Amino acid sequence: MKKQTEIHLPKGLKIIQVFRNAGLFEKGQMASENGRDWLRWPEKHSKSGYVAKGELYLPDNQPAFETINRYSIVFLLDDCTVNERDLLFDWKDSLNLYTQAVTSLGITFLQIKSHDEIELFFNGPDYPWYPKRPASYKLSVLKEGQPVEIKINGKSDGRHQRYYIEEQFIFEYLGTFHRCSILPANYAGIQKTVPQNRKLIDIRELLW
Repeated sequence: MKKQTEIHLPKGLKIIQVFRNAGLFEKGQMASENGRDWLRWPEKHSKSGYVAKGELYLPDNQPAFETINRYSIVFLLDDCTVNERDLLFDWKDSLNLYTQAVTSLGITFLQIKSHDEIELFFNGPDYPWYPKRPASYKLSVLKEGQPVEIKINGKSDGRHQRYYIEEQFIFEYLGTFHRCSILPANYAGIQKTVPQNRKLIDIRELLW
């Protein structure tokens, strides 16, 4: 496939922006003066794709574009985590193509199902931290212009000192697109900010 500046998507491609933020702290360490709500969302310098003025822009990734019309969903991934130790997922690739699941993004306990609606599910048995959560259930339907934020927490004891982890995810369905413009290989990225008006689903538990 020759390099081109625009690709046509006859079947339509659903675009979902995913932001993640996380922090890890040890037992006895103060999370913040604000108690449990201590994570903040910084601006993100992003090299993943984006949507602007109703147009879709994706970074140059020729091998993926050769088969892009096989897929129904593209996830745009941005980890806003500040501390290096808390970058738990390997999100090196800025373009990720999947059909109905986000498990390949490193988020094994969250799943997307796309039929008539785009649904976001929590898979309790796949949550890696304690306490274990055996239940699985639907969290929300993703609708255009209605971002959803998920808050979840856990702890680990093991042979080391106990530590706690808090994670936040924002899923935003940006729409279905029938064409996209290809960003140049030397694309420097843009500044992204998380959407301010979003539905909160808090499934954290009191751990201390």
